[in-house]
Amino acid sequence: MNLNTRNGPVLASIIRGALSNDLGAENTPTALVSRSDALTAGQNIVAATTAAGGAAVTRADIARLAAVAVQGTAMAASDEARNTVARALAEVGQTRTWNLMIDVIAQIGRYAPGTPDLTDPTKFIVQGEKRYWLHIALDRYDGTVVGQQLEEVTE
Repeated sequence: MNLNTRNGPVLASIIRGALSNDLGAENTPTALVSRSDALTAGQNIVAATTAAGGAAVTRADIARLAAVAVQGTAMAASDEARNTVARALAEVGQTRTWNLMIDVIAQIGRYAPGTPDLTDPTKFIVQGEKRYWLHIALDRYDGTVVGQQLEEVTE
């Protein structure tokens, strides 16, 4: 997930799924971040990254975004809760790559006998099909392919 996204609800769902405190903490009930706090934090991050010069360029910007995210939320009162946002963003966030998934479906077959127009897809009889997912990671600054993986899909 790109940290520079303009989609606040996506960031909110990531933050909402994070535990607000450590599982091993004594006498502290473990809970998820509240929905309203997560939405506020997501919108705060979008506002910070869309501001002039505010785009996240490296993972080091996560600390700045986490500090901005908790402003105006109940999470601002606790250091552990503030760290929750940083952990959630660090686990799923990236700033330099675009990840693409291409779904390739290859079919083999023939047209029905007597088909006058070969552009009519309803006359094509599929005899076999193969699916592949091609995952590609592109550097968003220069467009070079950082990584790729071809995966055969079996259903």
